[in-house]
Amino acid sequence: MMTVSVIAIIAAALTANRPIITYDAAMQIVSVGRLGVAAHSLDNQKAASRALRVYLGESQTAMLGDYRLAGDVLTFTPRFALLADRGYRVVVDLRAVLSGAKPVVYQFRTRAAPFHAKTHVTAIFPSTQVVPANILRMYIFFSDSMSRQSTLDHIRLVDDSGHPVEQAFLETKEGLWDREGRRLTLFFDPGRIKSGVGLHETLGLALKPGGCYRLIVSKGAVDAEGQQLRGTFIKKFCVVQEDRTLPNVQHWKIRVPLAQTRNALVVDAEKPLDHALFERLVRVEDSHGAPVRGTAAVEDQDTRWRFVPETSWRAGEYAIRVAGELEDLAGNRPTRLFEEIATPNGRRAEASDAVVSFRLQ
Repeated sequence: MMTVSVIAIIAAALTANRPIITYDAAMQIVSVGRLGVAAHSLDNQKAASRALRVYLGESQTAMLGDYRLAGDVLTFTPRFALLADRGYRVVVDLRAVLSGAKPVVYQFRTRAAPFHAKTHVTAIFPSTQVVPANILRMYIFFSDSMSRQSTLDHIRLVDDSGHPVEQAFLETKEGLWDREGRRLTLFFDPGRIKSGVGLHETLGLALKPGGCYRLIVSKGAVDAEGQQLRGTFIKKFCVVQEDRTLPNVQHWKIRVPLAQTRNALVVDAEKPLDHALFERLVRVEDSHGAPVRGTAAVEDQDTRWRFVPETSWRAGEYAIRVAGELEDLAGNRPTRLFEEIATPNGRRAEASDAVVSFRLQ
């Protein structure tokens, strides 16, 4: 018997002796009632699945589910939940059990999913509010996985007057994402950064020294579940002259913890460094060159590297190893500038690791 919970009646009986098909939106159950004498032949799953089939859209494969006969009412409960805001077809075919019957097709549409925005931008790096005019990358971090296909369409860079900065970023089809789809890397077009290159000569730097800008991530961007962002995120920053100096690891200041503690080892660089590379390309080694296990974090506007070991420090010799691929905000490495011109044979300076030793008492 149908109850008041049935909120969507797909079709009424065409005649007094024809079945009634209803869809219970709350329970996601399709029912065929008023089957009459045909019901006696539908008391098993095989016969019921021939008489009542439910399809998603124009699919030719019927959905899997469970059938139940109660009196002259046959119900179908899908094995998997119906998708939100999608069209379905119900086919009732009683020819196998009722002479002269003809197949009847009914259609219904499920409710649209309620909007529950949960994903948001957690941070944009560099975190500093002042960047060099030749900055190479920016990172956008999201709280959950994002759709990779349209996010770039909802990101804008504008100047302090609100005018868009055209051709600022390197064009890619879907963007440069990490494996989980939670970090998007934006590359400023290197052709506008490197002097002597065509774009640099015709358009100049995308960011002008002395100017201020806003990077806007609109709430229209959608996550991997198709839901829009919780809100628009805006990062404001200002621009100073280009940085064409090498990051000097030997100038870093190291605050050494005490042995027999798990206090943090703190390293302060002399200028902001690329956030993702700074976090990943610095490590601590013991006196045998083995990595010390622990957790690293970048702080203080991308100038500080903090490391907490998994177990207490032991007294003795240690070293901080900095991979040669580490870069500052402008892409300069400890062993070569981003602008460095290759030798006649096309080679550039090799990226070599830097090592700073320290001792724990």
